[in-house]
Amino acid sequence: MERYPQLVINLEHARENVANLVRRCAEKSIRMTGVIKVVNGLPEVCRAYYEGGCKVLASSRIQHLRDLRGLGIGEEFELLRIPMMSEIPDVI
Repeated sequence: MERYPQLVINLEHARENVANLVRRCAEKSIRMTGVIKVVNGLPEVCRAYYEGGCKVLASSRIQHLRDLRGLGIGEEFELLRIPMMSEIPDVI
């Protein structure tokens, strides 16, 4: 028996919800960005966002974005903060 809190994510529901949001935003000429920090960059959830139509993924953690690029998830990435001077080469 596991003794700590867990979050269970239904990936199909997440994909459908994102698809609905992307469609509704597109009707108003709004491009949606999926913030992945909330799920700690979990690749399965990020893939559900992407497959649901969210082509721009964002995080305040460079490692999240680097990992997704390596997995081929996402078309565009946004860093949600100003990088430190030492991080600029990684961001570029």
